[in-house]
Amino acid sequence: MKHGCQTVNSDSATCLSSKAPSVIIDNVVQFSVILIITLITSVNLIEFRNVAIKLTYTYMEIIVIYTSIREKSILG
Repeated sequence: MKHGCQTVNSDSATCLSSKAPSVIIDNVVQFSVILIITLITSVNLIEFRNVAIKLTYTYMEIIVIYTSIREKSILG
């Protein structure tokens, strides 16, 4: 899937400065889908937990970056 960025991983945070909140919505949807697929395909719950924690941290970083960019644009 491409959403204005070449890849949907850590690079997606860098394109938030040029994209609208639709990128965040896309990321939320993708995050949920990836989490569900990971749960289904995980060999055991410990493996799923480790992957889910990594995904959650990445997702939170994206939100923090987006929020800081938005605050800068609001405050000027």
